[in-house]
Amino acid sequence: MRLVYLANVYVHILAAMAWIGGSAFIALVIAPLMRRGGGKDHSALRAAALRFRTVGWISLGLLVATGAGNLALRGIGLSDLLTGAAFRGSGGHALGCKLILVAIMLGISGFHDFRWGPAAVRALESSPGSAAAERGRRLAGRVGRLVFLLGLLIVAAAVIFTRGGL
Repeated sequence: MRLVYLANVYVHILAAMAWIGGSAFIALVIAPLMRRGGGKDHSALRAAALRFRTVGWISLGLLVATGAGNLALRGIGLSDLLTGAAFRGSGGHALGCKLILVAIMLGISGFHDFRWGPAAVRALESSPGSAAAERGRRLAGRVGRLVFLLGLLIVAAAVIFTRGGL
């Protein structure tokens, strides 16, 4: 059983690395390069974002599945989550924070990837210098950075949880 748990944790960590690393690369490398270049041609940013959307959602799906598996393999079941027993103590508080942050991040990521981001790209492609295009670009960038920050907070909560609290 320990081998199954370790394999599950391994996949969980790999998925987190892929998601956070990809988010960091877009937020800290691609987007600033596009801005520095005058922001006229957004094709590289669009291509990177579309490609990462697939990788990102696969990673997020793996994170949810392996996260549930990790809890189950640690003896934390659905009834513990529903009754609040899983959230007692400082480690439990970290788990609660992590799950809340995951839910918020998934919701915001969905809107960012399937609503705000594509709307920003359409506005930038149809009327690059317009106020709507600029607002969409700024919103998509801010939301992308917020989701990245939430991911970092989730990792912090995970470390606190797995180490038994503060």
